[in-house]
Amino acid sequence: RLKQLLTKCILLLPLLLLWVFLRPIYRDRIGSFGCFDDCSVYIAAYFVNAGKELYTEVFFNHQPLIVYLSAFIQRISQSENTYALLSSHRMFIVYFSMIADGLLVLRFGLPALAFAFLFESTKGFVFGERFLPESMIVYPIVYLFGLVWLAWKKQVLRGLEVIFAGFFTWFIIFLREPYVPLAVLLYGIILWQARHSKNWLKGSLAVFGAMSLMTIAQHDIASYYFNVITLNIQTIAGQEVKTNNLLGLGLTRSFFHPIYVLVSGQWNMFRLIEMALSS
Repeated sequence: RLKQLLTKCILLLPLLLLWVFLRPIYRDRIGSFGCFDDCSVYIAAYFVNAGKELYTEVFFNHQPLIVYLSAFIQRISQSENTYALLSSHRMFIVYFSMIADGLLVLRFGLPALAFAFLFESTKGFVFGERFLPESMIVYPIVYLFGLVWLAWKKQVLRGLEVIFAGFFTWFIIFLREPYVPLAVLLYGIILWQARHSKNWLKGSLAVFGAMSLMTIAQHDIASYYFNVITLNIQTIAGQEVKTNNLLGLGLTRSFFHPIYVLVSGQWNMFRLIEMALSS
């Protein structure tokens, strides 16, 4: 086991070199694009820091964790201008990614290093370096998928990993709502594989349940439900009617996009990158 750990530690060296190369690139891209979903996060976080209550006094139609992360960064950084505001958030994503990659490599070894090289070097093409929930959700999803993969290979999961799975599932769910089904599916498989370790199983469920209840309890439940669930359902339904897509084929195509991109589309660099990521 010590030999395996030393081998994984050695793999951190190419990861470090990767980030020595990528860090200045992502730093210099801060002003490359205009406003996106991250800007609505900055605004909501600004008003939260001003004492306003999310969902009741501040409209936000997504999960709350990203707003509170931004509020924390804004409070710590005390940015004097817009560029400094963007820089503090973008560099947070850079360092978050570096740490997450390192932890994944230490746990899963070479496959995680391959993931880091492929994802980190291409995520700028799909706004992966921006302060968005999707930019952070990738890593805990990869971790949960890695545990599922190990369980499928008949490897016994460590007790603390089952606890971490509960924490990461909570993190994913309350960062971005479309990933709830995937997070619950992966977590359910992990719990099933750990069903014989009842104490760790109960501990994981306790962590997930307690953190979820505390997160929801911080908000007015009716306002939270209306902002995050009701309005999004109405928006999707309205888009389906507008495009005469009453069977939900647009959502179906989105769901199978990783397969769709392999067989259809124009040949260009962006599609090649998508094909590599999808594969």
